[in-house]
Amino acid sequence: VLSPDIVDVDARPTMVFRSTSVTGSDDSWTVEGELTIGSVTRSVTLDVELGGIESFPGGGPRHAGFEA
Repeated sequence: VLSPDIVDVDARPTMVFRSTSVTGSDDSWTVEGELTIGSVTRSVTLDVELGGIESFPGGGPRHAGFEA
């Protein structure tokens, strides 16, 4: 169990990641973005695995799924 000094889900119940760039090809991908926990935001770089790219019915932008 982590102490509230490390992860205090009562005081900071949400975590949000917003990507700013995706680079890579084949089996080597990197996603950069801003990670916000509570009111603190930090830039992070994640080495990720591409799960797939899909188009939604009716057109529009394609969406990619990644796992860090």
